[in-house]
Amino acid sequence: EQLQLTNSGSEATAYAMRLARAATGRDRILLMQGGYNGWGDYVAFNLMDPKEALGNHKPGEEYDLRPITAGIPQKVFETVHVVEFNDLEAAEKVLVKGEVGAVILEPILQNVGIVKPKPGYLEGLRELCDRTGTILIFDEVKTGFRHSLGGYQEICGVTPDLSTFGNAVANGYPMGVVGGKESVVRHVTHADP
Repeated sequence: EQLQLTNSGSEATAYAMRLARAATGRDRILLMQGGYNGWGDYVAFNLMDPKEALGNHKPGEEYDLRPITAGIPQKVFETVHVVEFNDLEAAEKVLVKGEVGAVILEPILQNVGIVKPKPGYLEGLRELCDRTGTILIFDEVKTGFRHSLGGYQEICGVTPDLSTFGNAVANGYPMGVVGGKESVVRHVTHADP
């Protein structure tokens, strides 16, 4: 319904999370283990973890936070949750508390190999976000335009609240886009104290 142009995909994902926090009044973000959503402080976790770091993880549970760089403020750690991609049970346990402003994910993980969503997973996330008042963000920096002109969301039939796109939108030149529902994107220019 509305778009905001940015300078990169990383900037687009950072902007999308800011819009989600503004729209919901909630600071917490839910990420997917192994997903890459840019270099912002809120997404710089659990990217390429060694196998031994994953060994004690149980399905249906959150992961321990592991930053990908130093320099992330400790306060950010208090607002980030990480669960396994394709694990609806784990996502639900985090979301039902009503504290998460946004779920951000690549609809197909592409940083740790190609991990496709299981049947019903993206639909399940959409339903969970609707039920808990959480903003669903598809990071389509990699999947947008490569799978379909309408992004992967056109193929899977799930419409997120916000979508982010990167360099492909400008044929490889530095540019990004945040697009989505007017009720969320309008917070670009509307700043309540």
